[in-house]
Amino acid sequence: MTDLNQVDIEQGKVDVEVFNQTDAALSLLAEKYSHIPDVNSKDGYEFVKAGVKELTGYRTTLDAERQRIKKPYLDAGRIIDNEAKRITAKLVELEEPMKAKKKEVDDRKKKQEEQRLARLREKVSAISGRVAEARGKTRDEIAKIIEEVDAIDTKRDYYDLTREAIEAQQATLHELSEMYNQQFKYEQAKLEEERLRKEQVAQREQQRITDKINDMRMLPADLTARPASEIEGNLKNLTDYDIPRDEFGNRYDEAQDARQKAMQQLEAMAKQARMIEEAKAKIEPEPEKTVPEKVMQDAVEKGTGTMKVGSKSAEHVKHSEIYGEATEEEDQAWAEKYGNDVPDPEMEPAPEADLPDVWTEISAWCDKWEISMQASHELNDILNRHL
Repeated sequence: MTDLNQVDIEQGKVDVEVFNQTDAALSLLAEKYSHIPDVNSKDGYEFVKAGVKELTGYRTTLDAERQRIKKPYLDAGRIIDNEAKRITAKLVELEEPMKAKKKEVDDRKKKQEEQRLARLREKVSAISGRVAEARGKTRDEIAKIIEEVDAIDTKRDYYDLTREAIEAQQATLHELSEMYNQQFKYEQAKLEEERLRKEQVAQREQQRITDKINDMRMLPADLTARPASEIEGNLKNLTDYDIPRDEFGNRYDEAQDARQKAMQQLEAMAKQARMIEEAKAKIEPEPEKTVPEKVMQDAVEKGTGTMKVGSKSAEHVKHSEIYGEATEEEDQAWAEKYGNDVPDPEMEPAPEADLPDVWTEISAWCDKWEISMQASHELNDILNRHL
């Protein structure tokens, strides 16, 4: 049996007799068979045939020796492998329970680490999430969120994710600052819009109050030359009108003053109008007119007056010529009353008769008429002198 000492592992050589003999014969064999003669000749063919046999002998002998020498080593290897497997199985049998226990601890630690990192990632995400939370908030609410984000200690509380936390904090503060500025501008615009709206409402309310006060102030002027009964009716309405304090606000006193003055003016106007109407009724009582008198009155009112008709006599200008069909008695009465003077609408009007003194004075008084007690006294004096 070849000893392992015959194998030089480092040099990659083996000290085996057969190997050495064959190796020594190689140089002779190489020289002997370096030139192959013509195999078509008998000598050449025999030479080649003998050479193949010799070389084959060396080769098969070498291989048989190789297997013989190697066999113990292969058997030893198998023995070694089997023994190693047996021992390994015993070791594994002891190792596996401990590995399982160790794995439980390792897995638990790994899970805890993963959970720890997950919590840190959630904290980092929570920083970035404050931006979404701030959307739709007021300026003061956004300012509070900015303070809370700025107070986060990213250098101590985030461990493995400190860098990520710092970056998230800086980015979040930047976005929140932009959002704060935009919200500030928006709220300022809304405040200005609301201020203008309230100002317009206040202006419209003031205008409404002004219009109501002016209506009371202008009421006397609107009732100028109106009948006494109409003036008195409006005076009663104004007297009964209770000005609501909450409607007029700080202009309540102004409204009361306008109402009081209007009432005073309407009282004076009503008294003056009533006096004029009574005086007129006394000075010019309305007589019942006959038919011819009505015709004369119509002619005067139309501006035609009473004119001579020339040579046309009363009997020719009859009642029937003015009124159409009439009895003979009516024509006779017409002629007796008017003679040759009849209303002729085609003639120029006659000069108006002088107005009575009372009307002259009242006309002059009307030229300077005003709503006052003094004017009422003057009118009363005029009427007393003539009635």
